[in-house]
Amino acid sequence: MKRFSSNGMRLLKIIHLIAISFWTGANLAVFALSLYAQHTSGTEHFLWTYEMMANLFPKVILPSAIVTIITAILYGIFSNWGFFKFKWVTVKWLGTILLGLTTGFGVMKLLHSAILTIPRDMPFPTVLETCHMAIKSVSALTFTQVFLLLLLIALSVIKPWMKRKRGR
Repeated sequence: MKRFSSNGMRLLKIIHLIAISFWTGANLAVFALSLYAQHTSGTEHFLWTYEMMANLFPKVILPSAIVTIITAILYGIFSNWGFFKFKWVTVKWLGTILLGLTTGFGVMKLLHSAILTIPRDMPFPTVLETCHMAIKSVSALTFTQVFLLLLLIALSVIKPWMKRKRGR
């Protein structure tokens, strides 16, 4: 099977690390904004915060996630890591699928429903009552996403379940 040169693998690793950094950082920003939104003082400000969160998904999170996944697939094809050769790689793929589900069917749906269903002239206490569960759910799901991303990064660094050669 064809392999990348050492420079090619190094470039692939750099692109992968930059993409996962953007993905993690943007999810952390969404989590911070979700916490901030719980303490806003008006409907306009609340909706602005939710629009900021919603804009991070198509502009930062989705592109960086796609680049991360593409580079991971290239790693699987053109390196010795493979896709299911090591448990830690398999766990990373399962974690990535879980991240996709919590993003697409969780956070994005909640953000868009909150933005689309709240009129800008609605009194703020009513906004909080209407969106109470959505606010808490977005915070919980984005915390879960940040935790999963950090766990996946840790798996890449630590590489558990991998047999080590003696003397190393």
